[in-house]
Amino acid sequence: MTTASPDPQAIHRMAQAAREASRCLATTASEQRSGVLLRLAEELGLRTPEILAANAADVSAAAGLIDPSATERLKLDAAKLDAMATALKN
Repeated sequence: MTTASPDPQAIHRMAQAAREASRCLATTASEQRSGVLLRLAEELGLRTPEILAANAADVSAAAGLIDPSATERLKLDAAKLDAMATALKN
């Protein structure tokens, strides 16, 4: 099985977008931030099957490329997603 290396330019663009989103979020009102976090928690619940399928594909692609213990840490299940959603709500 041949695995494509991540595109460094795509990774850079994603990191830049995350940085910009972080700056935007930092300047929003507390009520807006709370609303965003609650919406993220809701989306985690609504999209659990999709997220778990994408995670399984990512973990499979990472197998053999990174340390097995790191691969294990990347694995998600419904309980972990639920814990993330709970943390976002609090």
